[in-house]
Amino acid sequence: MELNQIEAYVSVIREGNFSRAADKLNLTQPAVSQRIANLEVELGGRLLERSGRRLKLTPLGNLFLPYAKRLMSVLADSNRIVKQYQSGQIGHVAVVSLDNMAYFLLRKPMLEFHKAFPSVDVTIRIGNQPKLLNFLYDGTVALGLMAGPVWTTELQVHAQFRTRVLPVASPNHPLAQQAEPLLVSDLFAHTLFRATLNPGVTAVIEQIAEQARPGSGGAVLWVPAVMVIQLLLENQGIAMLPEYYVQDHVVAGRLVYLDIKNLPAMSSQPTLVSLKDAYLDQHNQAFIQLLRSQWPEWLVD
Repeated sequence: MELNQIEAYVSVIREGNFSRAADKLNLTQPAVSQRIANLEVELGGRLLERSGRRLKLTPLGNLFLPYAKRLMSVLADSNRIVKQYQSGQIGHVAVVSLDNMAYFLLRKPMLEFHKAFPSVDVTIRIGNQPKLLNFLYDGTVALGLMAGPVWTTELQVHAQFRTRVLPVASPNHPLAQQAEPLLVSDLFAHTLFRATLNPGVTAVIEQIAEQARPGSGGAVLWVPAVMVIQLLLENQGIAMLPEYYVQDHVVAGRLVYLDIKNLPAMSSQPTLVSLKDAYLDQHNQAFIQLLRSQWPEWLVD
């Protein structure tokens, strides 16, 4: 069994087909197919089945996959450590994050880390949840900040935060100045910006946004969460956002929380993870502790 055979197998699974896997590995498609065929001979059974244009794991393939991923993770770790040693690089912390979490949760820890370790390189990458996982699995980064909860046993949780998701508006918004208690139905006459968070929160927001179409001129306004902040500061509408998004603006009085009596409780769970068996050096460990200590009011694990 050769590592390049396992690499081809894992790449085909991640990319979803032989063609994209071949492009990523800088190989021809027949070469990728041959490597997997050789691996199947070594293991004594089929790993993949073709169903039209789709690939399906066989029971043997499903059993072997987590071990194959672990092997590739160990290989990526060893390559990274050797390169650091050969280049004389003192250290490197690489994190991938969902864009909104990077902007609001990683800025302060990154600056604090740089003060403590001025000669250590820091790389923060942005990606959606599937891309984030791919970066972890292929060894591009050691740490990932993703939307929780995390169920897979392939990841190790290093910090889990929980913050409330609350309705937010400019203090000059009519609902912010209303003396009577607010209800969800009061939102329907006003522009509501829909920002995708975790599935549970998004489902609640989608229901309200659909009913609030008249207030938005008949449209649902679906925008990235990082874009919503400026729209709220300009008093263009209302949004449901985690506390960590808006805390500084609320403290400064630029935005306010709306107290809506019958709004379901919602929360966001940013979670810092690594691969379960990944090697984390002292600098990555230090970054983890800085992130945990930066937001103690939201840290739950």
